[in-house]
Amino acid sequence: MSKQELILQIRQARTAHIKWRSTAQAIHMGLPMLEKKVDLSQTDCAFGQWFYGDGQHLSLLETFQELEPLHDKIHHIYQSIYHLYNKKKKSSLLTLKVQDELIEKNQIAAYFKDLARVSKNLMNVLKELEKDITNLPNLYFEKDYIIGSKDEPI
Repeated sequence: MSKQELILQIRQARTAHIKWRSTAQAIHMGLPMLEKKVDLSQTDCAFGQWFYGDGQHLSLLETFQELEPLHDKIHHIYQSIYHLYNKKKKSSLLTLKVQDELIEKNQIAAYFKDLARVSKNLMNVLKELEKDITNLPNLYFEKDYIIGSKDEPI
């Protein structure tokens, strides 16, 4: 895979994450959510599909290895937001007390703040990964060379 293809993939992964994150933002802002757009699993979202698929070409790079724990944490936080949102949606039919609604809204806000922080860290690591790829000599992209291997290209 060429340097340009890898950089394009990283940029597409970054874009996919931003789109996914917008769903959590919609919940936080109280906007209606389309259930079919929600990917709760790390492997179902477009970023996860890249990470566990073509992204594995970069798996020996330290910067790439920093992504998985951040991605896992984002999905864990999002699942908490999603469950609170669904609980709130179901219980609104039963007319929750105003105080309970406020507590749930504050919980969602706290989770979202944490999600935004971790998401920012993920985006920064992706930018660093792109820099790492950009700084690698073109010899690293020859057919038989594995990125991050101990052997230096000839």
